[in-house]
Amino acid sequence: FVIAKPGMFEGDIFIQWVKVEHGEAGAATKPEYIYENDFSSSTIGGWGNITISLEDGTQRVEAGAGDFWGGQFAVDMTFEAGVTYTLEYRVKGSHDGQIRAGFQNSSDYSGCGDFPMMSVTTDWTDVKVSCTASGDVVNRFLFSVGDFDGTLWFDDLRLSYPVPAAEVEFAVEDYTNDFSSAVIGGWGNIEISLEDGTQKVVAGAGDFWGGQFAVDMAFVDGQTYILEYRVKGDHEGQIRAGFQNSSDYSGCGDFPMMNVTTDWTEVSVSCTVTPGTTANRFLFSVGDWGGTLWFDDVRIYHMESGTKIPLTPEEKKEILAAEMDRWIGGMMAACEGRVTAWDVVNEAISGGGNDGEGNYVLQSADNGDPTTNFYWQDYLGSIDYVRIAVASARKHFEANGGNPADLKLFINDYNLESWWDDNKKLTSLINWIEKWEADTVTVIDGIGTQMHVSYKLDANQQQQQEEYIVKMFELMAETGKLIKITELDMGITGTNGENLRTEEVTIEHAKQMAQFYEFIIKKYFELIPPAQQWGITQWSLTDSPAGSGWREGEPIGIYDQNYNRKPQYEGWVKGLGGVAAE
Repeated sequence: FVIAKPGMFEGDIFIQWVKVEHGEAGAATKPEYIYENDFSSSTIGGWGNITISLEDGTQRVEAGAGDFWGGQFAVDMTFEAGVTYTLEYRVKGSHDGQIRAGFQNSSDYSGCGDFPMMSVTTDWTDVKVSCTASGDVVNRFLFSVGDFDGTLWFDDLRLSYPVPAAEVEFAVEDYTNDFSSAVIGGWGNIEISLEDGTQKVVAGAGDFWGGQFAVDMAFVDGQTYILEYRVKGDHEGQIRAGFQNSSDYSGCGDFPMMNVTTDWTEVSVSCTVTPGTTANRFLFSVGDWGGTLWFDDVRIYHMESGTKIPLTPEEKKEILAAEMDRWIGGMMAACEGRVTAWDVVNEAISGGGNDGEGNYVLQSADNGDPTTNFYWQDYLGSIDYVRIAVASARKHFEANGGNPADLKLFINDYNLESWWDDNKKLTSLINWIEKWEADTVTVIDGIGTQMHVSYKLDANQQQQQEEYIVKMFELMAETGKLIKITELDMGITGTNGENLRTEEVTIEHAKQMAQFYEFIIKKYFELIPPAQQWGITQWSLTDSPAGSGWREGEPIGIYDQNYNRKPQYEGWVKGLGGVAAE
């Protein structure tokens, strides 16, 4: 440690104090700001031989020449003894010099800890210093500038103390494969191939170890690993997975037996690697399946705990807004300005609650299912998340060759024709659009109504449904926005409220559904002015098959599953003003 070497300095050196420190790794911390002032509207008050004023968003202090304590300005609030506080600010002066700051007990003016002396130059300087508060009562922070004899300017002053990061558990990825480009290789009585973004495995009927596929990598003894994947088979059964030492094929821990059905199933199981073993292989054993298996989205990971700094709401918003912008930018880049109409926000309205103005609230983790859904609005805010999405879409559309005048952005939702709540979901959506557009910058061009309807065999219910479809179109027309039917399909509901399956629909039922299609389409063209008409999309051309994830087994198409026209097709054509061909 050298202050000066002989021959490097000629003269006297006066040293007031010396402090030598070293840093050690420890728990992460983040600052908790307890006082902030950017001097945009108010000063920090003081006394003595100083004059304080606001000047161009700074605190200007005219100080005399006297004792340093003869001119001070202070913040009175409670500080905790033993806590180290950090002071940050920007400062410049009319000349070079030094100033002081510290803590005090305001009742007897006793000192409770001093920050290091701080230099001032004629240029703006960023200052960051720390001090540990001491004493029984610490209730004042103050600057002492009574000896500066000139002018000082202060800006962006902040006081903070460190907050330890939270102890949290987080996932560490060990292996993932979505089978978009590569399989997990194997051996034995199995054939492995890629099929539509899945791993297809055709297995014989033998011993389970007679057909295996594996990932070779190091696993930690005693560590618990989680295995997640999606699977379906051509019949029901069970499969195995576990860890192994590839040198002698000894087992190093097995996951529980896992069920397979003919529908896609999401599997999540865990296994601890047997202590004292050398696990360098993970493998599925399917040699006894005797049929075909399909795998997707295989993920192996383990959990670790440690200290992480929890993000503030502002930090979360900044990160997620950037991620939304990145994704929208990627979509617009891929389309190169050719796609001019987008559902910029889909299914925003919850269908319940009260936003304080009598409207339904937005969907969120509080009223939805956060285990399967992510709600941008929970992090970006109910107002800003739509504004951010709209601004991003317009920016990237133009940046990728699109003509800004061609871009049309829609808000799309379902149950807007709802008779059971007097079209309240639609009126709520209209009110939310007014809020989103209140900045006079955000523009939403149109509204999309999904209209997954059912013809009601109860005549009173059907009449009521038709009345509220009319009201929906009338309310939409009043907005002056573009209107489109985005997802029109139709089932049929019995008098007891049950959804009829395709095989239960008679020719008379089909004709009634055709008339309902004709009614909906004609009312769209009758009630929506031509300048606001943006089109109608039939959601499902054919009836829904067994096993479908959408209205399974229901007669929702205008064709049957063999693409033969149904009477509902004729209703569509008549709604458009045409005559169906024989």
